[in-house]
Amino acid sequence: MADIDMTKIVMKFGGVSIADESCIRHVIRIIQQRVENNPILVFSAMSKTTRRLLQVAEWQTQGIGESSEGLLEIETFHRALAQQLIPDWDESEYGIRFDSIMSELHHAIQSLPQTDRLEPKLQDRILPFGELLSTIIMSAVLQQAGVRAKWLDIRNAIITNEDFTMAMPIPDISSVKINEQVGGAVEAGYVPVIQGFIGSTEKGDSTTLGFEGSDFTATLVGSSLKASEIQIWKDVPGLMTADPRVIEEARKVDLISFEEAAELSFFGAKVLHPNTIEPARAHQIPIYINNVRDPDKPGTKISSDLDSAAPIVKSITAKHGMQAIQMKPFESPSNYVFLDKVFDALDEADVMPYAFQSEPSGISLVISAGDENSELNNNLDFIGEKHVSTGHSTLTLVGEKIRTFPDFKSMVLKLLKGFHIKLVSDMSSPISLTFMINTTDVDAILKHLHEKLIIQQAIEEAT
Repeated sequence: MADIDMTKIVMKFGGVSIADESCIRHVIRIIQQRVENNPILVFSAMSKTTRRLLQVAEWQTQGIGESSEGLLEIETFHRALAQQLIPDWDESEYGIRFDSIMSELHHAIQSLPQTDRLEPKLQDRILPFGELLSTIIMSAVLQQAGVRAKWLDIRNAIITNEDFTMAMPIPDISSVKINEQVGGAVEAGYVPVIQGFIGSTEKGDSTTLGFEGSDFTATLVGSSLKASEIQIWKDVPGLMTADPRVIEEARKVDLISFEEAAELSFFGAKVLHPNTIEPARAHQIPIYINNVRDPDKPGTKISSDLDSAAPIVKSITAKHGMQAIQMKPFESPSNYVFLDKVFDALDEADVMPYAFQSEPSGISLVISAGDENSELNNNLDFIGEKHVSTGHSTLTLVGEKIRTFPDFKSMVLKLLKGFHIKLVSDMSSPISLTFMINTTDVDAILKHLHEKLIIQQAIEEAT
């Protein structure tokens, strides 16, 4: 078992951070500067590899001839990059291991049955190869740079349920194995190099934790090993007050609570995988979102610390591809009975509403258009009249101070006078307020609220 008193940090790097030779050498320098802190290194697949593997697997199942060419492109890219970085790569220990894993990948692709659809279990058999290849290359480069790296297959430690493509780790089993294998390597003086995103079932079938699941891996490993901190290295300055692609004036948030970060992730902020926060929050381990392009500049700290000087709204996030469902009961039962039936239908179909608004005549719900399914539609059709509309987005304001600000919703609605707001929901959390609007109005409303609630408040506090 790992020594819980030994200082340890987890460092996770995404695929863009290790996309080419110069990126990899830059990441190696970042790691070298922190090697005294006993880092555990988590890497994603190299840039776009996961999607390329998925495409090759789909081509193979559909009998499209391009699958062999696509697989060759993946192999050629990784081999050429490794040869650039490592002298005598093909004859090296890691070069031989690379060849072995490529052979496994070729066999796995060729053994896929030809069907109309790639089954989730078969998809999860293929996608982990991206992380396996990237970590083999990174382990070799680290060793060449003088870091005592040790490659580990995290599928032997992160044991999940059988919900393929969206698997959830089994905490008790995984924690023990992470301590034995990853923690044991740290105790022995190694720097473990592990894969994000992947795990395996108790039967040994490969699983994945959902796209961008490497962040989740990092906090799961960090919480199991009682790390002092978890560093998520991205190509952004940190969590921002809004999407900088839309808002040029968006600013980095220096400090944010676990609860605020979880809200932002759930409602559309793409900096963190939604499941990332809970393992760290449960063990009170701070998460740092650091900028791989500017590693000496502080990023965003996510912790239980509260920022007394923070504005009312920390950040505003949008989520697109939403649909509204308006429900009215066939008869006039108790409103509580009707609402219970609606939410039971959602639970049975495993659909989580992003916003809802109770009305005298029924209820309006906002769900992701991708979550609509026949089971949900059938369940709702038995409960009442249903009207569905699409082309919507949600806009969510998040901040700890919202819970104590007097009549926050009324204040924001006054700011939005003149804009068409289709639904307002403040029932899901005391630290957020969610609107449903037409997707075509998102940018204008986002810019207006960001200016009024974040930029102007910052100016007022500074004067």
